[in-house]
Amino acid sequence: MKSENYFCSARFMKINRDVLLLFSALILFFAYWFWFIRIVHKPNDLERISSLPSFSMINAHTGKPLGKADLLGKVWIAGFIFTRCSGPCPLISLNMSRLQKQLPPGIFLVTFTVDPDWDTPEVLAQYSKNFQADSNQWFFLTGAKKEIYDLLYEGFKLPILEEPKNKPEFRITHTTKLALVDQEGMIRGFYDGTDPGSLKKVKKDVLIILEEKRL
Repeated sequence: MKSENYFCSARFMKINRDVLLLFSALILFFAYWFWFIRIVHKPNDLERISSLPSFSMINAHTGKPLGKADLLGKVWIAGFIFTRCSGPCPLISLNMSRLQKQLPPGIFLVTFTVDPDWDTPEVLAQYSKNFQADSNQWFFLTGAKKEIYDLLYEGFKLPILEEPKNKPEFRITHTTKLALVDQEGMIRGFYDGTDPGSLKKVKKDVLIILEEKRL
């Protein structure tokens, strides 16, 4: 009987030891997985440049307000144009049109006019048709000039200069940058809006932001 009890006790201890070893191995595995995914294999870090202030403007397609609060939780790319521009604006809009076709579902484009006195919602809506803008994905915004200029200066930290003596098509000197904004309203990158080659970098960085959200 003693021999049998000893055998049962030894077997029980062996089972407990095996369970403990298995449990320890699982802990080590998950610790390694966490370290590898979060530290070694994490996406390339994108700089968190600055947080955009609150803003609200008019969506040219709907005539309704659209602002930062509506874009929270979404990844979006901002561009700046005016419809009378005969300089870089058509190329910026063309590249945004290309992005519209190439970006993953659920990524949005936002074009801000820098000439709101001329670019009414009707004018912007008509302009957007030249670039096959999907009104559910690509928003064209106008509003008070001061609010737009303040957003450029203080929010995006980008330059703009109005020169009233120039012809209308050359009256406003503004940035040609595109800005990538994450789900929290944080600017994560700037790109040359006139360079088709920069679109590859935009798409890559969008995927990095989406991957950040999943981890």
